[in-house]
Amino acid sequence: MAGCVLRIEAEGIGCPTDLTPASQSSRGFVVEVGDADGDRFPDQMQQAIAFLERHGEELRRISSSPGFRVGELDFGVWNKGIPAQSHSFSPVLARLASQCGLALTITLYAADS
Repeated sequence: MAGCVLRIEAEGIGCPTDLTPASQSSRGFVVEVGDADGDRFPDQMQQAIAFLERHGEELRRISSSPGFRVGELDFGVWNKGIPAQSHSFSPVLARLASQCGLALTITLYAADS
């Protein structure tokens, strides 16, 4: 899988009704943040910024709840098989994620040649 997802680990806190979970359990939920794939990291960031601006209030409520354990925005990026690959998060995204109590993660996935 490649693309950006929101992962929340929280006991007794369900997915907000205005979000559609990709998966959900009693320990948390996963939500797809946008549709940009692993070749489009800049688009993933823009979609994440829009997502946080739209859902930030609810995410701040969740992250301040007693059952909250960890939250992250996980950006799935294709590993191109090159010697070095780097990606930088925008300051706007870092600020919004921090305000919502979320970590920022990049997961590299093997890309087909």
